Amino acid sequence: MIRTVDDCLIGRANNFDFIRFCAALLVIFSHSFTLSKPSYYKEPLSFISQGRMNFGEVSVAIFFIISGLLITQSFDRTKNIISFIEARILRIFPALIVVILLTVFVIGPIFTIQNLNNYFFNSLTIKYLANIFCVRINFLLPGMFKYNFFPNAVNGSLWTLPQELACYGLVLSGGLFFSKKYIQAIFSAILVISIFFGSILFNVHTFYFAIGALIYIYRSKIVINGKIALFCFIILLTNSYFDKQPIEINIINGFSLAYLILYFGFSKRYPFQKYSKYGDFSYGLYIWAFLVEQIIVLKLPQLNPYLHFLISFIITLALAILSWHFVEKQTLELKKRIKKHPFLVFPIKNRLANRFNILFNKKSN
Repeated sequence: MIRTVDDCLIGRANNFDFIRFCAALLVIFSHSFTLSKPSYYKEPLSFISQGRMNFGEVSVAIFFIISGLLITQSFDRTKNIISFIEARILRIFPALIVVILLTVFVIGPIFTIQNLNNYFFNSLTIKYLANIFCVRINFLLPGMFKYNFFPNAVNGSLWTLPQELACYGLVLSGGLFFSKKYIQAIFSAILVISIFFGSILFNVHTFYFAIGALIYIYRSKIVINGKIALFCFIILLTNSYFDKQPIEINIINGFSLAYLILYFGFSKRYPFQKYSKYGDFSYGLYIWAFLVEQIIVLKLPQLNPYLHFLISFIITLALAILSWHFVEKQTLELKKRIKKHPFLVFPIKNRLANRFNILFNKKSN
């Protein structure tokens, strides 16, 4: 029986939450080699590919491809623009705000080598607090990790979040200014521009996001097939051995990786759909891990990367579980309450939504 992506997207039976969890795990693993004491240990994928790619880069690509698919689907199925914005805000910002506030007001004062007066009244502290707005990420806090092996970032993983939000903006812009029938042309244009002018106009992750978006747009034409997935895996593996320009590597990796994600994401042989019933810990892992790893390096600098990874993962997973149950899950419950009683939470929400829908319908006509 031939299955298309469109067939597989009916309902919520997929393995994407588990794939994102594994990707977050691989980011921690990859950073263990970057952040811990330099040694003869090499990041495995970086070593195999002679530095052309590593597990961290592949994992971030996975995040953006899945995000492109699911966010475009969310936009297509959302009744109004305000609900779409609301869902994105409630998913990204609450956990991020908690991480930043705890970093600045609890973790920073504990681990900084500055006195508290210099720490709190330093411009770097104010700039770091501004990360709450997720517009431009500032990486330094005064006296934090100054003598670590990687001293230039307190939480380096946050750099992808503004790019993620920018990609959401592309989807939203398409909804506001074009009818849905033009979304196909928009993302095709993004794909072409990313390929030929990526180094000038867009970061490579916009390209990965566009691939995910196009998968949703062409969902009725893309079939899920094991032989194609095997071919993509061989191409992906082979691509790491040849000396190509970065843009060629990204194109080949992007399309090959995207198909593998689809195959495993919708596979019935590897059913991990029930994983999410325990919680979606991937976002918590991602936003906490780098900070935890820097603290581990500070306190246990002699650890090899593998022990560093193991300890970091255990601590980060505990924080991610707490983040899910006490922050992320609660905000998702808030989203449900907003849908049920919109006038009790945001009295002007429906009015704004109606105005946006009027604009949207005019553009569609």
